[in-house]
Amino acid sequence: KLICDAGYCIQQVMLGAATGAMINAFAVFRDLVFYHRTEKKWAAHRFWLYFFVVVFGLSPALTWMGPVSLLPAVGSVVAVFGFYCRNPQHTRLLGLLAMIPWMIYAAIITNYGLMLTTIIQIVSALLGLVRDFRAAKGN
Repeated sequence: KLICDAGYCIQQVMLGAATGAMINAFAVFRDLVFYHRTEKKWAAHRFWLYFFVVVFGLSPALTWMGPVSLLPAVGSVVAVFGFYCRNPQHTRLLGLLAMIPWMIYAAIITNYGLMLTTIIQIVSALLGLVRDFRAAKGN
């Protein structure tokens, strides 16, 4: 996820999509913090949940390009809650919900690479949820 977010940041800069670039730059930092959450006390603090919600929520104000700037912010705020969850099913569900605004954003800014990777992430989350549902049913 960290490598993808770094790549998305560079790609968004090259496309002139300021909001997406800034959000993905912060996402790299989020990925690093949440990666260390299980072994580092500082990374496990609830502060980070609120910090990233505020950062992602306010980022469109710094890079405003119209209402389209709200889409990656909404998706990223939802993703923060997903990454913060300890339940894999909740993480997948929130990740799926987070991808919807990102997909719309990618279509509006005509970023085919982001659209393709978002489709892959959506399919992956759906397959994971189906697998979890089947396992819970005992099939």
